[in-house]
Amino acid sequence: MPKLIAEEGKLKGLTLSLEDGEEWLIGRDPETCQFLIEDPLASRKHLICRKAPQGILVENLSTTNPIEINQEEVAGQKLLHEGDTLKIGSTIFRFYTNDKEAEEASFEEKNDPSKTTEDEPMNHSQEEEPLKDKGEVNTSQVSANKIEESILPEEQQKEITDTPLEESKEHEQSKESEGIEDDSEDHVKRRDTLFDEEENNDELLAEIDFDIQETDRWLLKVIAGPNNGAEFTMQAGRTYSLGTDPATCDIIFHDTSVSRQHAKVQVLENDTLSIEDLKSRNGTLVDGEKIQGKKIFNPNSVVTLGTTSFVIFDREGEMQTIISPLLPSIVRFLQKEEETKPKEEIKKEEPLPPPPPPKPTMTSEELKEKAGTTLTAFILIGILTGLFGLTALGVVTLFKSEPIQVQEVYDPETLLKDALAPFPTVQYYYNKSNGSLLLVGHVLTDNAKKQLNYNLQGLKFIKNLDDSGIIIDEGVWQEINQIIAKNPKWRSVNIQATTPGNFVLSGYLKNRSDMEDLSEYLSANFNYLDLLENRVVVEENLANTVKAMLQNRGFKTLKTELVNGELTIKGSIPISQKGDYREVLEELKTISGIHQIQDLATDVEPEKSMIDITDRYEVSGISRRGSTLSVVVDGKIVTKGDFLDAMKITEITPQAVFLERDGVKYRINLK
Repeated sequence: MPKLIAEEGKLKGLTLSLEDGEEWLIGRDPETCQFLIEDPLASRKHLICRKAPQGILVENLSTTNPIEINQEEVAGQKLLHEGDTLKIGSTIFRFYTNDKEAEEASFEEKNDPSKTTEDEPMNHSQEEEPLKDKGEVNTSQVSANKIEESILPEEQQKEITDTPLEESKEHEQSKESEGIEDDSEDHVKRRDTLFDEEENNDELLAEIDFDIQETDRWLLKVIAGPNNGAEFTMQAGRTYSLGTDPATCDIIFHDTSVSRQHAKVQVLENDTLSIEDLKSRNGTLVDGEKIQGKKIFNPNSVVTLGTTSFVIFDREGEMQTIISPLLPSIVRFLQKEEETKPKEEIKKEEPLPPPPPPKPTMTSEELKEKAGTTLTAFILIGILTGLFGLTALGVVTLFKSEPIQVQEVYDPETLLKDALAPFPTVQYYYNKSNGSLLLVGHVLTDNAKKQLNYNLQGLKFIKNLDDSGIIIDEGVWQEINQIIAKNPKWRSVNIQATTPGNFVLSGYLKNRSDMEDLSEYLSANFNYLDLLENRVVVEENLANTVKAMLQNRGFKTLKTELVNGELTIKGSIPISQKGDYREVLEELKTISGIHQIQDLATDVEPEKSMIDITDRYEVSGISRRGSTLSVVVDGKIVTKGDFLDAMKITEITPQAVFLERDGVKYRINLK
């Protein structure tokens, strides 16, 4: 079973089991993460682990503090192998796929003395000084002696036990003064003098590592705010920028009240500190006083940035007790207590009144007589009280009257019809037994739905209102129009709702294939096809209709062009057919889909309006018989009324031959 076991850091010993599920989100966010990492250096969503056929895949999600696998930063995904180290924030985890290896690793971490000393405070030796004064032996020395006793012969054990405690104390004191390296050398020498006979057994002795690391002199510790408890070491002669921007700041606070570049702290060589506010929004306070620009301050001073407060300690200087700034409510409470204390002291100083004179003592007979009289009086008082109570109760009961509740009679059907009268497309279903009202239908806009709910608020007989069946047409066509606009061929088409429950599809398309594609798409994605009216104009069909009308009226030489409902007519028309042309234009204006006509046709003589086909035929001669002219065209003699390539010769003049076919007139010029 794959696991992640924390080996170093604040969360040492934490085990993350990667068994149940397919993926696991790890971070500081308790609402979205499966494994919670309580580490200020970890992101809200730090990384995600996924189960894959080849093993466990790790993907980095943190941009401020990326994960490290085997001390290498990982930006994307990477496969974990047995024994890999994974750094999350300030904690180092190790990956195991075998349960036995994971149990052995966790057992070694618990029993390894070198690792357990990491959680001990740095002033460990200071806490043990009273024990040394009383003659107690150091625990590490005792544990080492126990190990040596289990390995050495009895004679050498006696030598060790015969060693007086005073020598061990002197040895411990010298070891503390010399340092860690001298301690290890002295320990080796001491073992050499004790175990000259069995030098090969030295490797079996456990080495105790107290993990004492050198730290810098200056320490910044957060005492209040979201980063409470965080610590940052500082070096002399350096300048540190404070804020929330990880790209430009040396010390980062996860606090929304802190600016991106809030302040700058400088540790001077003369053991003094200075702070400079970088024009932050909430300002910088030192011991409750807001600073302007740069200011020198002493160690142990409380510095406040927004809601975050911190103190810079000098490890080599005097340590003072830090008092956090009090809230204004606590200050007012303490001031009130100080004002009341003098008044109480004045009252205490007033002289006490003289004691009252002693009461006269009574005999036993007088006491018995007085007790009997008192009992009789109590009985009489109880009887009189009961009589008065019964009398008062009778009077109250006699004259008590309850108000008559008039039940309002109403007709739910009538009230509902009046409330829903402005919305004829909305249907309702009311259940009198439980007071439930179900609404189904269409409204035009969101404001119309709000008005509908407002009309029903005053009806007290409605206990439960279900308006999930109300469809807002405005939201429907806005959503489908966004999808239609993504196709370049459909950008001139849109859907609108003119009335509730009535959708209109309008616009222009180039050809019939585009219309078929649009109809197929709407059939699969639009849920209200029965309420959709198609008003889309296909320019290909409309152009054919216009061309047919012009040809039927004898204007076959005119050319038309249709773009988004604008019709352009070009060409020439005979002057004699100008009246017919105007009638055709009026008919074209009535066609649905044409909203503008641009007339570019020109009036010419009838001969000029004909199609010139002189270059297609060769005229070799002309003859006249009376008033009738004949011509030789391509070696064939033709006259008026004859046909030339299915074109009827309508007239022959000395200048040209006029022909006609299907209402289109042609001419052949004579040279």
